[in-house]
Amino acid sequence: MIMNNVLVKLNEECKFNILASFDGMGVSDSTFKSALGSSDGNVYDRLISNMMEDRNNFGRPDYWKMVAEVRTTGKKLPGL
Repeated sequence: MIMNNVLVKLNEECKFNILASFDGMGVSDSTFKSALGSSDGNVYDRLISNMMEDRNNFGRPDYWKMVAEVRTTGKKLPGL
């Protein structure tokens, strides 16, 4: 618990300095490939564009039948 508190405090102290450091180095947005960390200000457009690029973001996951069976029959998941 003490270590967790220390890490949270360090994170609070460093997070804005880290962003400024990367910005100051002049690293291009394409290097980071981040939908959220772009300097053009188009966060939502970029986020939606990245989401739409991967077809696996849509549809049902492979395990949906197992979840549906658990919900309808009340059976427990294997291994739990």
